[in-house]
Amino acid sequence: MWKSSSNSRRTCGPVNFSSGLFVHEKTDLEIPDVIPIVIQRTYQPGDGAVRDFGVGTNHPYDMTLARVGASYFGWQEANLFLPDGGRIHFQLIQPGPNWPLDWAWEHRETPTAFFKARLAMDPASLLMHETLRDGTK
Repeated sequence: MWKSSSNSRRTCGPVNFSSGLFVHEKTDLEIPDVIPIVIQRTYQPGDGAVRDFGVGTNHPYDMTLARVGASYFGWQEANLFLPDGGRIHFQLIQPGPNWPLDWAWEHRETPTAFFKARLAMDPASLLMHETLRDGTK
């Protein structure tokens, strides 16, 4: 995976100036509504992984959360991989006795929409949720 940051400026067509990556995006379906739905393909020629739209091709709803380190329990860091290959790195800010239900991680490294975003486990669904700085989930 590349280590670019999402929301970087693409000022020369599909080339991301901050990372040098060629990223091709194409909108396949757009439904304007109160909550608009946009299905957009993102293709990266250096990504050999088979994804939802084929080799190296992804969509905006496919993000992957991965722990950093070998331990399955009590991980101190996590990475959120975005469809465009960007990596959002989260570090532990709130440990507790009931891992992972009372633990929280925060992103503090890049000046993107994810700056100060937090990851936390929802005790009811046992799913990891991300909350942006403005409270958007």
